Amino acid sequence: MFAKYIFPIIFPIILIFVSQILYLGIHTIRLTFTIKGKKQYAVLLSFLEIGVYLIAINLVLTDIKNPAKIASYILGYGLGVLLGMKLDSKLAVGKQTLLMIPKEGCSLILKDFLVETACATTILKGSSKEGEARDVFIVVAFRKNVKKIQGFIDKIAPGTFITVLETRHTYNRNLAQEITDTSLEELEEKLEKAKLDVVGETQGLKSTNASLEILEEKIEETKLGAVGETKVLQDKE
Repeated sequence: MFAKYIFPIIFPIILIFVSQILYLGIHTIRLTFTIKGKKQYAVLLSFLEIGVYLIAINLVLTDIKNPAKIASYILGYGLGVLLGMKLDSKLAVGKQTLLMIPKEGCSLILKDFLVETACATTILKGSSKEGEARDVFIVVAFRKNVKKIQGFIDKIAPGTFITVLETRHTYNRNLAQEITDTSLEELEEKLEKAKLDVVGETQGLKSTNASLEILEEKIEETKLGAVGETKVLQDKE
């Protein structure tokens, strides 16, 4: 009974739903490849995209008055967009350019980080609307590395203003190198070690300052004792 009566009704609805999800997922990835100049991948995906689209639209148009098919088409479209965005974020094709303006005092540590990670970096001198000097960092990085860079910058230079721009082409592949989790962990260890060294130096300075204060107090006490002895001698005379 199911195969004879229900399956012919349910199957087209499910097929429309799945086709729309696939169509929009493929469509989003194909657009990404087109924008990034990946012509071969864009062409291959376009064949698959239009094939899936024709299957879905044909099933809807043959029974355009069926509300279940229309609802399935609409729902599949929305979920397909979501799937495409997830796939695009996961694949992270191409490169992006980051414009970064760190807060005052954070430029040096940010520069050291970018040098350590071998990011393609240009530093420009600028000024704020109040006339304060500011460094502007222009960084080219692989898209899959951008979140790693942003997360690490939040640790070492919090409050840095970052703008992310899409980059279609770069003409020197050696400029933007891949950043691995291992390299970031090694850099974080170096940063922690540097912090400990700074803390040690600060404590050493505090100890030195405390010793100087004690020495100054002893000198003052010696001076006061000498003044007292001088007064006693004067009184005897």
